[in-house]
Amino acid sequence: MALQLQVTGDAGMDITYWKINMASNSFDGPKIDFRFDMQGYKDAEWRAKGSAAKALTFHVLEHRRAAAAVLYTEEDARAAVAAVAAVDAVAEVLYVEGDTIPEGKAVGDVKTAAVAAVEGVSAVEGVSAGDVKTAAGPGGTFPADRSAAILNNTSGDLRPALYAWLKTHDATATSGPADEYGRSSQIVDWSSAVDV
Repeated sequence: MALQLQVTGDAGMDITYWKINMASNSFDGPKIDFRFDMQGYKDAEWRAKGSAAKALTFHVLEHRRAAAAVLYTEEDARAAVAAVAAVDAVAEVLYVEGDTIPEGKAVGDVKTAAVAAVEGVSAVEGVSAGDVKTAAGPGGTFPADRSAAILNNTSGDLRPALYAWLKTHDATATSGPADEYGRSSQIVDWSSAVDV
């Protein structure tokens, strides 16, 4: 029982046969973790030898610990700073013929000094010790909606249900519904995989 789908591996090798190598789960009260490993083989000959060319792990259900909120400390505290508008540069102005020239000055002397440009400053929000720096993150089993489709299997063999589920997902996409929770970057569309 396996799937046939050509996937180009990390080293450029075309990997054709995929089979579930193992599955594991753990339960701790309401916490559930369920994952399975797939081994990829170059061709039927490699598959017969058991020489896997690539392995992928799919986290069907994974329990995440809730992250505590992070608060600002006394060292982080800062007063608010108002925004300051930018100032454009202004060129110097020289005395010319026809100007009223003060005593001690002559045509060509500086009448008004140049003004250098000043970059604006954005406002900075003030924070106090004890303010929330990073909000608390949720915990629990993710994603819970997969459990019914995959784990509600009464045949005693989960592989058919897992293969069927895999064909409905881009199962190694970092942003896909069946990703490795950010631990893989190669996107594989399993929808055209064939049972072998």
